[in-house]
Amino acid sequence: MTDVYAPYATDKSSADPKKCWLRLPSQSSGVTFNYFLILCGFQSVKPDRMIIRFVEEHAGLEGTPVQTAELIGQVAENHPTRPRMLDHVIWRHVSGREIVRMS
Repeated sequence: MTDVYAPYATDKSSADPKKCWLRLPSQSSGVTFNYFLILCGFQSVKPDRMIIRFVEEHAGLEGTPVQTAELIGQVAENHPTRPRMLDHVIWRHVSGREIVRMS
């Protein structure tokens, strides 16, 4: 993970990891690359069908996965939370899971 994290953390404009990922079969949307970034510790959003559906239903906005990820990032920026946390809470809500686990 550090092999990916260190170079990408210092230069997010470096498109090499993403370009390579998008060339993989069935990965052209970039959704799984965003999830990969989350797993590497970055503040990313994985705009899968559940997240997109939530935005469409609750904000009345239809958009591409990239637009949805940007919107979630902007909402997180304007509220006291991180993008990947907001992504996760939305995903848990839409999937019918508990949003907050009680101890």
